[in-house]
Amino acid sequence: MGNSFKRMYPAQAIAIIMVILVVATVLGASLYSRTLKNKEAAINTKDSMMAIEQADSLLDLFVRAEFQFLQDLSVKVQQEGTKEYTSIADIKSILDEYGVDSSILEQQNWCQYHIENNPSSNLKLTIAEAEPTDFVDVRVGSTRVFNLKDNSYTVNPCNMVLQFEARDNAPTIFAIKEIYGNSSDEIAEYQNDGTTDDIKAYCFKPNGDSCSAGDLTGIAAPIGSFNGLEAGKKLTINLNRSRGGYPLYQIRIIPLNLTLGVAHSFPTNPICSAKKFTYMKVNAAVNCYGSFREKQIMVPGVDSLGYSSLFDYTIYNIGTLRPNN
Repeated sequence: MGNSFKRMYPAQAIAIIMVILVVATVLGASLYSRTLKNKEAAINTKDSMMAIEQADSLLDLFVRAEFQFLQDLSVKVQQEGTKEYTSIADIKSILDEYGVDSSILEQQNWCQYHIENNPSSNLKLTIAEAEPTDFVDVRVGSTRVFNLKDNSYTVNPCNMVLQFEARDNAPTIFAIKEIYGNSSDEIAEYQNDGTTDDIKAYCFKPNGDSCSAGDLTGIAAPIGSFNGLEAGKKLTINLNRSRGGYPLYQIRIIPLNLTLGVAHSFPTNPICSAKKFTYMKVNAAVNCYGSFREKQIMVPGVDSLGYSSLFDYTIYNIGTLRPNN
C-alpha cells in the first residue's frame, strides 16, 4: 500500500483520544486472542498450576510457529474437518509434519505420563474452523481486519453484520475505518465531506445502549462525535460498494479504550461474498489428577490480515490527523 498511508488527512470530527502504545512484543503477538475457561474447581493447587501451564505450553507451540504453518493447517482443517489429538505422540506428529520445533513435548513431566498413577490425567488438543459468529477479542493496540482485496460478490447489496460485545463493565469505544482501493493496491484518498466519512467512532455500554455525556466523563469528548449501534449491538455493512471507481478494499475495527469482542455473519445471503474471513480455533485441554484447565487461541486466516495495526493508532491534536509513520 506504499506511501498511501503517509498522506496528511483532513481533521476527523471524533473524540480526542490519546492512545499511548508500548511496542515491546513480537509482531505476531497481536494476531491472537486468548481465553481461559475454568470448568472445575482446582482440587490441588500444584496439579491445577501444572494443568494450566501445560495448556499454555501446547498453545505456545502454535503461537511461536511460522505463520505459513498455521495457514497450511487452517486449509487442512477446512478441507478435512476438525482435528483432535489426545496423546503427546499425536501432537508431536502433526508438528513434525510441518517442521515445527516440538522438543518441549519430549519432556517426561506431562500429565499424560502419570496415567498409571491416576487414569483421569489426560490431554486433548482440538483444531477446528471457527464459526463466523464466534467472538474474537480485539485488544487496544490491535485491529480486527476484513481484507476485501480481489473479493467477488453474487449480489448487491452483500450485507455483512458485525456484532459486538463489551469485555469490561464500562463504555467501550472503537472506530471503524473503511479503505477503498483496487487490486493494484492503489488507495483512494481519505474522505470526510459531511456526507461521507471513512472513519467513524462508536461507543456503547455493556447492555448495548448508546453512550451519553455522563458515561464518558474523563474518558473522551465530545459525545456528539460517537455513533450508536443497531439493536442487538450490531452494525450492517454492505461490502459490495465502490467510491470513485475504487471498491471497498479493507474494513478495520480499532478498539480505542477497552478490549472489544467482534463477530460477523451474512444472515440474509450467506454466499454473497466469496471471502468468509474465517478464523481457526486451537484449544488445549489438560487434566492433571482431576484438575482440568482449558485454553484457546483464535488464529486469523489470510482474509483477516492487513497492514500493521501500528498505523491505525494516531493522536488527534490541533486539527490535523497524521498516521504515525
